[in-house]
Amino acid sequence: MGQCDLCGEKAGWLQNRHPACTERAEGAKKTLYDLALNGTLAGKSFSDLDTEARQLATDNQLPFQQFHETLLQAADDAAGKIALQSPVSQDDYRRVFAILQGWGIQQYINNGELATRRWFGLPQLDMSLILWQVLHGLNPIYDGAGYMQFNLQSGEVPIFTAGKVTLAEERTVSTHTRTFGGLSLPVGGGIYYHIGGSQGHQVSGLLPLDVGEMLITTRTVYFGGQKKTLRIPLNHVVRYQPYLDGVGVCESHGAPKVFVMDYRGLDTGWFFFNLLSALTSRLTP
Repeated sequence: MGQCDLCGEKAGWLQNRHPACTERAEGAKKTLYDLALNGTLAGKSFSDLDTEARQLATDNQLPFQQFHETLLQAADDAAGKIALQSPVSQDDYRRVFAILQGWGIQQYINNGELATRRWFGLPQLDMSLILWQVLHGLNPIYDGAGYMQFNLQSGEVPIFTAGKVTLAEERTVSTHTRTFGGLSLPVGGGIYYHIGGSQGHQVSGLLPLDVGEMLITTRTVYFGGQKKTLRIPLNHVVRYQPYLDGVGVCESHGAPKVFVMDYRGLDTGWFFFNLLSALTSRLTP
């Protein structure tokens, strides 16, 4: 005789859950997801949300531990929405991070499961905080990895490293679809910026040139690949071109250089476009 893992009572021959308990759990799962999502977006603290969630599970006579993944999924979705809406302040970052941490996000980080579950809210939140700091004249805390191969100039401060980057150049190609060899797509509308969508059959294709590491400092973009090493001073850049998963850097001469980042399915073009734009605007003319 099996035992129901939700109510603890006997569940019947070769069964581990009552149909009624399953139905009640599914209803509670949706309610808890909405509670966590909307509460995080509304600015509630972890303490308040956790109390409400535990009470709801108790009211439905269900074990709270059954809903950890549901609550984390909701909090992660909320974190992504908050991060992409506008740069996240340090106070709001701490509040949302406390919610994710309180419901056990660390074990999924340690197991390397964020990407496989497509829980991108925390990485997006980290990037959004960096943008907030740069926009407020602050230099984010940098762990020191990833810039020893580059010779930085005096007074230059490292800001962000991307460890696996494809360097490409734009090429005009004729096509009847918006396909780019699976490498990158131009952004049609951004989070903190907006550009017009492309139309017609002439679209911009990308020609991969090299793969390496990219370092962004307060003054420069560095790239170190297997074939090429680049140093692009930010004050030499005419404009930046946003891509879904990267950024184009356009100087006054030569073809635009496009840096496409590999973040295992996480689109980061919004971050790099805004980061480089913010750092460039900080430079003294």
